[in-house]
Amino acid sequence: MPKLIFINRYFYPDGSATSQLLTDLASEMAQSGVEVHVVAGPHKTQGAAGPDAEKAVRPVTVHQAWTTGLARFSVLGRILDILVFFVTASVTLWRVARPGDLVVIKTDPPLFTCLATPIARLRRAVTVNWLQDLYPEVAQYLGPTRWLAPVLAMFEWLRNWALRRAVDNVVICRSMGAHLAHLGISNITEIPNWAIGVDPSQVAFYQQAAAKLRTDWGLAADAFVVGYSGNLGRAHEWRSFVEAAELLGNHENVHFLFVGGGVAFDLLRKAVETRRLRNVSFRPHQPLSMLGASLSVPDVHLVSLNPGLEGLIFPSKLYGALGVGAAIVHVGDADGDVATVLETNNVGLTVPPGDSAALAEALLRLANEPGMLSGLRKHALELARTQLNRERSIQSWLSVCHRHLQRPNVNVS
Repeated sequence: MPKLIFINRYFYPDGSATSQLLTDLASEMAQSGVEVHVVAGPHKTQGAAGPDAEKAVRPVTVHQAWTTGLARFSVLGRILDILVFFVTASVTLWRVARPGDLVVIKTDPPLFTCLATPIARLRRAVTVNWLQDLYPEVAQYLGPTRWLAPVLAMFEWLRNWALRRAVDNVVICRSMGAHLAHLGISNITEIPNWAIGVDPSQVAFYQQAAAKLRTDWGLAADAFVVGYSGNLGRAHEWRSFVEAAELLGNHENVHFLFVGGGVAFDLLRKAVETRRLRNVSFRPHQPLSMLGASLSVPDVHLVSLNPGLEGLIFPSKLYGALGVGAAIVHVGDADGDVATVLETNNVGLTVPPGDSAALAEALLRLANEPGMLSGLRKHALELARTQLNRERSIQSWLSVCHRHLQRPNVNVS
């Protein structure tokens, strides 16, 4: 019987989003009767999951690929860590893979499929790419990369070669599939990600815990809280957050709460301090066990993405916000994936990037129209319960994996 091999830089008990998504899926696959192996590096954070998750992953065989451990010290350390993982994970894949096996390659680290695909083919295994983002396009956008253009073009060609030779390429949003189709890649399946650590059926419990958190964090019970939760990086438009907070400074009941971290998170904090804004507060990343309560503190969640990254990245924080029944205000492309989800399902509003006045107006409208806010929240919870949820996405993944594991006369020529 062929086995299923996942490759990702992180796995249980690491706390990163890619690790937790993979932990969920690998556990479900193992419990469905498939022999599951995971090739991953050492975890970087502790306490990503509790005893239930530990029990669930016991049927999974984990092969640890060695890394340097230097990633947390510098950019050079991160690059070296990734290069070492490329080598050690490749050696591990060569050792573990057998004819007919299915190898699912995630995009952490970026472009690993360029090396894993030929190794899998030499071992006569078949591949599926699980695309969380598209490199080198993301690197080209975030630049400056002019002097790297020839190298990035070569990597794009290799990446496309690997995708065309996969039996499937799973994308997480519509525009990512459209981007690949434009490049001539046809074997595409769309399966959205899902909320980590959030169960829509537990919203009442989360709201009770959130009331205590509000008190602990010094937020008034009747405050209208505008929240952002998760990583805030270069892919996210954040300056309009600060400017909108400044514009709403005289509205004492409106408060901005940022929970998480990231490069842009630090820049945002400095901008708030420079402007001496008193209606903004910050909290670090919350433990997974507290995530439902933390996400339930805001009345409205902010989601942002630079328009140039549409089709290359999808903000996964949307799933968590929907999972607790929060209304969404999206700063980004009005024709993009997030905007389409919000408009189609009536769960939020979209404002243009950089338009802080429009953002402030949208937030003030929701603060002053409780009926509208209540409707958006009701639809958000319904969307999370019926469509964008863990059960539906994992069932789609189970179908993909079982279908390809049962492929007769596997041919990788």
